[in-house]
Amino acid sequence: MPLAAPAALALVATASTFWLAAPRLDLRQLAAEELGDSRRLEFSSADPARINRWLRDETGLDPALPATAVKLEGARVIHRHGVPMGVVAFHAGSQDAVLLVAGAGCARAGTDHGQLIWKSRGLVFALACSDPSEPKAACLLCHASM
Repeated sequence: MPLAAPAALALVATASTFWLAAPRLDLRQLAAEELGDSRRLEFSSADPARINRWLRDETGLDPALPATAVKLEGARVIHRHGVPMGVVAFHAGSQDAVLLVAGAGCARAGTDHGQLIWKSRGLVFALACSDPSEPKAACLLCHASM
């Protein structure tokens, strides 16, 4: 009987760890949801440096948006499972698009470039655009042509 108590405690500790662990988020799905969300932006700007600074101040995340030919609209902050994330809204050609930025620990993503979700510099990024047949149009945020 004395050996059963430590085993039971170990089982409870393991189960509670799984129960308390925050689920990994599907950032591609979340980016698509944010694209369809018509809430107002918390910060309106077409200047990537100002958007970077605002997101850094509000969330601690720095997406390092480059100077770009797309039309930046601004940004907002969302929270999922207590995790702050930045949403950058922009237009790529005739498409509406968003870039979602979060800490790398909240979602699984590869480091392969050319994907709609990737990790870089300790952050995870996800892109979504309004035309599902041309999802890579959102890549114009950082790339001059696709």
